[in-house]
Amino acid sequence: MIERNFNETVEFKGTKRGMLIVIDGSEDFNTALEEMKFKLKRSGSFFSKAPVRVQVKNKELTSEEMDLIQNFFKQETELELTEIISGSGEVLISLPSSYTKELGKNEYDYRIDKSIVIRKTLRSGQKISFPGTIIVVGNVNPGSELVAEGDIIVYGALKGVCHAGSNGDKEAMIMSLCLMASQLRIADVITKAPEEDIKEPEFPEKAFISGDKIVVEAIDYKNMQRK
Repeated sequence: MIERNFNETVEFKGTKRGMLIVIDGSEDFNTALEEMKFKLKRSGSFFSKAPVRVQVKNKELTSEEMDLIQNFFKQETELELTEIISGSGEVLISLPSSYTKELGKNEYDYRIDKSIVIRKTLRSGQKISFPGTIIVVGNVNPGSELVAEGDIIVYGALKGVCHAGSNGDKEAMIMSLCLMASQLRIADVITKAPEEDIKEPEFPEKAFISGDKIVVEAIDYKNMQRK
């Protein structure tokens, strides 16, 4: 086997939840990925089909870089990538394939299998774009923006610009504990908040397309079901 010289920026750790691969993002990211690939291939079948989490420290990953990680595990290994984690331990992407099995879905559903969880409040000027579902545990402040190809779920106040189903998916929806977005967009349908002050909603709400317009209604948790 050809030996490679790397800066040892990738470390494998055994945990109760499977293997954790820790990447030092302060080095060149593409080189670090090559090192991860090399070490996994060198290990042969040792890890078999074990669940794997990837943590990248000292770097804020872009959605393109997260796609590179996911595509590698999907296309070049039999390992099950379950999470991509930031240096602080924040789960950036959860890939809960077990959810698909539990829900009895046999077909790939990107809303379930591809999501990003953001555990912080987004400030004015911040924009998150993601080719799946975005889940924010925090507030989305005025002046910030969320763009998702899937659903957008905010466990907090949503006051920024919000675009779900950005790839044209009219089945996408937006949900928030306090839905007060300055602009809502689902697929190519747009609605803006009225210019006058609006009253803070008393209940969590969801927005979805009905007919040719966006409808916002209170969430009836007793009758929750997919459209």
